[in-house]
Amino acid sequence: MRIVLVTSRQADLFRPFREALAETPEDRVEVLHSAIDALDAVRHDLPHLVIVDDPVGEMSALSVVRQLLEFNAFVNTAVLSNMDEEAFHEQSEGLGVLCRLPSVPGLEDAKTVRRLLGGVVAD
Repeated sequence: MRIVLVTSRQADLFRPFREALAETPEDRVEVLHSAIDALDAVRHDLPHLVIVDDPVGEMSALSVVRQLLEFNAFVNTAVLSNMDEEAFHEQSEGLGVLCRLPSVPGLEDAKTVRRLLGGVVAD
């Protein structure tokens, strides 16, 4: 499984989360630092999931998600955000975001992502 994390923050902040996402040696979790890099990743080899931090540089996570979906409507996405669940649902409605995760996700969040992703991705 290939998962891409798009963030302009230090990758080390997400190390426990990334390690928990990679359950098997075949799993790859890549960290990219811009929306352009995320678009390139989707263009060249569609990841199973793109997790987008809020914000990424000058762009909101949902703006990045919209761009990814315009390029490939089959991309699975999740968003790191401190927005409350109701507000997030309002703003992300229609984008098909798999889930909202806290700004600094932990081990339990990785388990949640894997479980949700398992429901939409056939290995």
